[in-house]
Amino acid sequence: VSVSVRHSGGEAARHARVEVPLHLAGERLGLRGLPFALGSMAVGERARFLFAPELGYGPRGDAGRVAPLDTDLQAEVELHAVAEVEDLSTDGDRTVLKRVLTPGKGSETPSTGATV
Repeated sequence: VSVSVRHSGGEAARHARVEVPLHLAGERLGLRGLPFALGSMAVGERARFLFAPELGYGPRGDAGRVAPLDTDLQAEVELHAVAEVEDLSTDGDRTVLKRVLTPGKGSETPSTGATV
């Protein structure tokens, strides 16, 4: 997903625009509730969310940058784009991910042992 997040807690505010897999969006921005928010949105939508401390920055806040200790977090989120990602790993552990940038022509794909 490509997402912009403007959020505030206490009196400070922070803005970020990132392109990350949905399951990592919360970790990347430090907001554990972000995947829930994004999962409820449509591309182009802009919404305001209120996250309880356990789904925001948690009881420790974010080291004083935006959110004080154990506080609710208000975030304005805009969903810019969603790109399908295919997990090609054999164990389904997301170690090999594919995102098509330009679709190929035809239906021929190389077989094992083919020269590409």
